Amino acid sequence: MSEDILHQIRITSRNHDVEMNEEIHNRALLLIEDMCYLMCGKTFLMSVVLATVRARSNIAVAVASSGIAATLLEGCRTAHSALKLPLNLQTIEEPTCNITKNSAMAKDLSASKIIIWDECTMAHKRALEALNRTLKDLRNDSRCFGGAMILLSVRFPPNTASNFKIYGCRRNKRFSSNRPIYGAM
Repeated sequence: MSEDILHQIRITSRNHDVEMNEEIHNRALLLIEDMCYLMCGKTFLMSVVLATVRARSNIAVAVASSGIAATLLEGCRTAHSALKLPLNLQTIEEPTCNITKNSAMAKDLSASKIIIWDECTMAHKRALEALNRTLKDLRNDSRCFGGAMILLSVRFPPNTASNFKIYGCRRNKRFSSNRPIYGAM
């Protein structure tokens, strides 16, 4: 990290003779601290998984349902762009991805060790069904998603008391009269 900062300073100052000093080292430590604070959630975990798979010279495909989510992962693209999903998913009964068997993307999907889909709940359910059908076809495997390892990622909001409305119900004779009945919605 400190070498990266040193490299950036050399480029911005156009002076390649700049040497490592305590100030550069301290800036690197502050950046590392900031990165550790920011990268403690699912994005960090997915980045580690992607880096590990790719470091072993394997293929890892990363897609996201939104463009903003796609910018957070290295090598990630939107699902519609990467998987060639049809734009009218909700009107097609059994959609598939528009990927031919001899295309580069088909080869990547067939050979991939893992496919990561970030913010998968933002996509229409038929998008996942289309990926399932396509992977079964490309891999010639009838198992779910053609036997591919799929990591579906989503952030669920915490279930706090403010997210629920508590309402009272009429007492039911089947329940004990000394126990209140509540429900949440």
